[in-house]
Amino acid sequence: MEEVLQDIKLEPEETFVYRCLNLNLTRDDEDTLLECIRMGLQWQFISRIALENHVFPFIYRALKRFDEPDYIPKWIYNMGKRELMITAQKNELFTRLVRPIFEELQQSGVPYILLRGLMFQDLLYGGNRGLRAFSDIDLLMLRKDLKKVKNLLQSWKYRSIDGAFRDSYYEKHHLHLAYVQPERNITFEVHWALDHDYTNYHIDMESIFREVSPETVIGIEMPAMKPDDLLITTVVHAFKHYPMMKYFYHYPVLRRSVYQDGHLVRLLDICLILESMREDLDPESILRKAERWEVAQPFSATMHAIKTIFDPDGIDPYLRADALPRVGRIENRVKDFIFSPRPQEKREASRAKKIFFLELLKYREALYFNPLRMLDLFEYFFPPRPYFIRRHGKRTFPVIFLRRCQRCLSASAKVAHNLANLAIYSCIRAVEGKNKKKVAKEAKV
Repeated sequence: MEEVLQDIKLEPEETFVYRCLNLNLTRDDEDTLLECIRMGLQWQFISRIALENHVFPFIYRALKRFDEPDYIPKWIYNMGKRELMITAQKNELFTRLVRPIFEELQQSGVPYILLRGLMFQDLLYGGNRGLRAFSDIDLLMLRKDLKKVKNLLQSWKYRSIDGAFRDSYYEKHHLHLAYVQPERNITFEVHWALDHDYTNYHIDMESIFREVSPETVIGIEMPAMKPDDLLITTVVHAFKHYPMMKYFYHYPVLRRSVYQDGHLVRLLDICLILESMREDLDPESILRKAERWEVAQPFSATMHAIKTIFDPDGIDPYLRADALPRVGRIENRVKDFIFSPRPQEKREASRAKKIFFLELLKYREALYFNPLRMLDLFEYFFPPRPYFIRRHGKRTFPVIFLRRCQRCLSASAKVAHNLANLAIYSCIRAVEGKNKKKVAKEAKV
């Protein structure tokens, strides 16, 4: 793939979208936007990017600054205004409906941390309900407090999603539970981990909860992560959803896949943490903690991706080429499979193959499998030598060999246990589904 070894110049449409995402537009931003507009933009392409990445409110906010009827079609204004109003109304409704739940959660004394969308709209987006779209409420808590939160949500008529396994499966092998209130279509995701068990991460959840500080969100004073932890955990979450970023350092052209796959907002959140909390962030402490938690490689890959796309102020101290993930031959094969250009007639077939991987034996419910995350399992079985040195402090061959054997055996037992439970709970779900259909049929009669 010779073409991916070279960077490419941003198209005017890409430059326009990226500039619109600046929360505080400067005079230089406005000049660049106006220059792009007068070049004649493909507005259909921009609208598609904006819709797929949930950033249309940013586009509309920027377009309102310009009176260029010869270059800006009226429909793009109308669509942007509509998306901003929909986002604002939905977020305001979510906020109003979940506030009593958080008030009760505060009174219960159960330690929790609100994550991402609902938290960020107040913490990073200035309380503007129309900018940051989100689809669910994410809570982080310690595993030992899970039962208390489940009981609280159930008292508010939240329940497991239809078709899901029993909670006990997810509590054993997953990282969160999803509870939904169907009448209002509001979902709570209750997390006790930041990624699945089949990684080599060692994130210290206890220390995260020990170092929280109060922040006022949706009118309630609630615990929030300190800025250093917030940056690291937000990066880990972004990398979990988009591990393709590990390729961007060596193949910058692939950065276009970020907006093609709808991940711009995840990286924008990180940019705003870097910019709005710059005075409170300690780069050296963050890099040391990332190493200690074994997330230095995804952290470095994500930071280089953000540098390539947005280049925000204050990112340079976090760029470490020596901590970038290794890209082996197998990963390069997977990358070629996903990204290599194909003739038009083969496009649908390649899409079918990708979907096959994503749905492979429904393992995604247990392991977050996709063509790249599948490789996590290999590294989980066979961590690199430096991992054992960092974790155990021994460099001799016999000690590392023994540790490798222990890891391989324990990982095999863990995966076997997961797959056995996956089969058992699949049968239970099938039986329960048939019983529900039978009851519903009898009720109709």
